[in-house]
Amino acid sequence: FGMHGTVEWLPGVPLGNNAESWPDILLANMPCLYVYAANNPSESALAKRRGYATIISHNVPPYGRAGLYNELVQLKALVAEFRENFERAQSTQTVAEVDARMQQLIEDIAENVEKAGLSSDVAGIDRESLERDKEVGICRLDEYLKILEMRLYSSGLHVLGRQPTEDELKQYIEPMLSRIDWPDRSTGAALLESICDQRCVKVPHELDSKSSEQVAHIIEARDRLMQSDDELRNLLVALRGGYVPPALGGDVLRDGKDVLPTGRNIFSLDPYRMPSARAYASGAALADALIEKHRAESDGAYPETVAVPLWVLDNIKTRGESVGLVLGLVGAKLVCDATGRTASFELIPLDALGRPRIDVLVSMSGIFRDCFEHVVFLLDDMFRRAASAEDEPLEMNFIRKHSEQLLRESENRDASNSSANTTISADEAQSRLFSNPCGDFGSLVNDQVVSGSWTDGAELGSTWRSRNMYAYGRNVRGERQSQTLDALLASTDRMVQEIDSVEYGLTDIQEYYANSGALVRAAQSAKKHRRALLRKQQQPQDSRDADSESDEDVKVPASFIEAFEPVAASSHSNG
Repeated sequence: FGMHGTVEWLPGVPLGNNAESWPDILLANMPCLYVYAANNPSESALAKRRGYATIISHNVPPYGRAGLYNELVQLKALVAEFRENFERAQSTQTVAEVDARMQQLIEDIAENVEKAGLSSDVAGIDRESLERDKEVGICRLDEYLKILEMRLYSSGLHVLGRQPTEDELKQYIEPMLSRIDWPDRSTGAALLESICDQRCVKVPHELDSKSSEQVAHIIEARDRLMQSDDELRNLLVALRGGYVPPALGGDVLRDGKDVLPTGRNIFSLDPYRMPSARAYASGAALADALIEKHRAESDGAYPETVAVPLWVLDNIKTRGESVGLVLGLVGAKLVCDATGRTASFELIPLDALGRPRIDVLVSMSGIFRDCFEHVVFLLDDMFRRAASAEDEPLEMNFIRKHSEQLLRESENRDASNSSANTTISADEAQSRLFSNPCGDFGSLVNDQVVSGSWTDGAELGSTWRSRNMYAYGRNVRGERQSQTLDALLASTDRMVQEIDSVEYGLTDIQEYYANSGALVRAAQSAKKHRRALLRKQQQPQDSRDADSESDEDVKVPASFIEAFEPVAASSHSNG
């Protein structure tokens, strides 16, 4: 009962158990019925493939809105009062008294921003920025407070086999309705009441065809949400050796009726159709936004390398937006065959791209590595073609630049030390997809944290590195390539990852710090080490080593893109 157990993660071959695989040894001919969250088709696929499971899916908990509290409530009131005074100042001749009040409000707002620690979350709302440009700072703060107030989270627990109450049904339906562009708020509020009262709902005539279709979709989702008693019913059917009907797994908020009702034997998408056309377009747009964000923060400089974790969970739910992000950074487009299957990732000519190709360190989860081998091969082909594009200048192709630089440095090291044989091949220098050892899973950073066997973040980064230095591609499967990984980490300018669901946030599951956070620390250590080597080459008398630099001196910003936001993807950055 409940995801996820142990058997599917035990040692053995990743694809097709054999007699030496522990899942096969332990289960033998025993039936495996697995009660699993409907929004996790990625790990349930592993439970099927390695654990021989029949899945009985269950619903996720209802959604809640985070709201505001403590200093945040005060800030909302202060911002509203500032806006009132600002409007008054624009329409009156006697502004001295209003200006004095506005200045006092800025002081109060700045004090509460500091107390709440918001200045580290949002640029331009610290005391100095607010005093320099009041209107811009207040607008940024107001926008961020609205994001915090309306943020969704999992509220409570779902009871297996129980239908949602009317209040719980509203908690599911309201976020779905919030995606629609209503002519006025009252229309959406009235529709929410009528949908959740189980009445026959008439779609408002003033809605356009797209919005009308969305409402019809939501009404059908409501009906299917009320079939959650199928969860226990189909579990009993399975225990009797009966047939459990299949259904697509995915996000209830994003996919609605398509992943309902629950109590089904869920499956995921066709790996040969990854990414979808829409996911590619969304990912490419995110890449453009990320590049512009970096340039705005770096005096116009492009990021040379971006680290992108590829996990199965978010790519199944988004149909491959993170893969589209990688393509967008490199400057490649999706090419499909006549059946709609993904055939290749074609490089966009530089004159059409209009900017350099960004190098990408792709950090794959073990499940992504095994479930989407076709995508791994296509990405590997794309990176190798980019690295071999001799007609493209190095300053416009960072993939080629870094590959050739690594080869030169490797040759120079061997030339200066004849006893060492550290020369790497061109194929190794062009590797960009890394993961755990073949057939193994996880960074082990979470185990290190739980046991307390570490003293600083650099040790966690070192553990991540030791577990993720294995390259994958069409002609390489789990080959240890530490030099290539180290070079990519040293050139990494930022890390970006998509968060796919309201059920899992940065602090909810250990994988974010154990993989993404540890990756950032590994990149910081690699950059510090490279800087120390360069100093030593330029100034042989310089005795400083990598540890002499503080973490403040070497930053690798991390951006987490929230793909589940109803209106547009938002981004939270941590410097």
